[in-house]
Amino acid sequence: MKKILNKRLESISAFITDNEKIIDIGCDHALLDIYLVLNRNNLKVIASDINEKPLIKAKENLEKYNVSDKIELKCGNGLDPMDKDIETIIISGMGGITITTILRSIKSYPNVKKIILSPNCDFPLVRKSLQNHKFTVNKEIMVYEKEKYYLISEYIPGNKKVNNYFGKLDVSNDTVKSYYKSIYNKNKKILSKLPFFKIIKRFSLIKENILIKKKIDLS
Repeated sequence: MKKILNKRLESISAFITDNEKIIDIGCDHALLDIYLVLNRNNLKVIASDINEKPLIKAKENLEKYNVSDKIELKCGNGLDPMDKDIETIIISGMGGITITTILRSIKSYPNVKKIILSPNCDFPLVRKSLQNHKFTVNKEIMVYEKEKYYLISEYIPGNKKVNNYFGKLDVSNDTVKSYYKSIYNKNKKILSKLPFFKIIKRFSLIKENILIKKKIDLS
């Protein structure tokens, strides 16, 4: 079939295997879900969104690709549309705070074995929040597309702690290094213009840059 996913969604799809029971929260037009049922075997897929409008377009796309019988569309907030047998949760394209808010009640769904997240921001916050809910980072990648960096993380049940700032990213990977270099340079630029009386903000940026410099080859 022709390419229907952008790089970010295609990278997310690589975290899904056959025989999974999935909910895609904030599915937008359900292109990821369509791709999955066309390229994986024996999936149960719920595509949900808090708004009706994207689900109307999703319904049209399901009909276009002849998969209306393979994906269930649900309108609802956060985890509300979940069936109890769902094992995999996908959430992408939302802010980190929104994602952590959605997952506050994750303990009510003990069958969940995998959570795939791609937040737009606040990566350390998301890692810390999932760790507090007894989910640990299993693997992570960084994707660069249209001048933006996207983190994609897979969480599984467990208590293994990771560094909330770097997670499981491969710091020798060129895209990962480029991401942290961009943060480092941005912080330096802000610091050069930030008044000295902004002590707390300056301390935070300096501390972040020290972390990056210790871990990442900035040459």
